[in-house]
Amino acid sequence: MTDNVQTTLVPVGGAAMVEFEMQVPGNYILILVYHAISRAFNKGALGIIAATGPEGESAGASTTAERIAFGERVYTANCSACHQASREDIPVDSPPLAASDYLNADGGRAIGTLVNGLDGVTTVNGVMPALQLSDGDVANVLTYVYSQWGNSGLVVLPSEVGPDRE
Repeated sequence: MTDNVQTTLVPVGGAAMVEFEMQVPGNYILILVYHAISRAFNKGALGIIAATGPEGESAGASTTAERIAFGERVYTANCSACHQASREDIPVDSPPLAASDYLNADGGRAIGTLVNGLDGVTTVNGVMPALQLSDGDVANVLTYVYSQWGNSGLVVLPSEVGPDRE
């Protein structure tokens, strides 16, 4: 996915300041890549910018179709950098979502993983950072993921998310 991508060249010892505006609150992926050939090629870091503000229309999703539509937006903004828009996960770094045994086995565990994160060895090794999403966005994105790629079709409600927060 290469929509709305901005690149900035920062010289050695330099700094950059950028200004941008988000249209909806959520976590946005920031990828910093270090290309100094004399040192190491393609080293980088991944960051998350947490944008706050009014939740907007996704909080009012009342049908499964609305939850899936809003969830797809949350997935694109928060999940696709690691789990990929094409749903072909980056090997080793991101657990797969397609027909996921881990995801489909326990809806509560999936909610806990999304809101609290997961680190360590599971059936699929990897790290899942905790995302700072509203209960509505967590419910919608999980409903979307469950509706795709051979998953169980589970519908997650916002009321199910709060109790799983640590």
